[in-house]
Amino acid sequence: EVKAHRTALPNEAVDHFESLLNEWCNMIERYLNQPSDNGSDADDVGPRGELEYWRGRMQKLTSITEQLKRPDCKQVISVLS
Repeated sequence: EVKAHRTALPNEAVDHFESLLNEWCNMIERYLNQPSDNGSDADDVGPRGELEYWRGRMQKLTSITEQLKRPDCKQVISVLS
């Protein structure tokens, strides 16, 4: 596993990593803000609808977490930390 620190890399590489991270943040925000696919009215969904909403939310967060554990993501985060 190659570990690099921000100061050991050329400025262009650090700028690229920062750009990637910003892009990822924007993608995550859009993904989390997507309306749910349950098709019910958000004002009166009842307990089952509420449960489904939070189950879907948990699945989205789990998906994001798993993607951020990939080696390429870890490397970018490590360099910028």
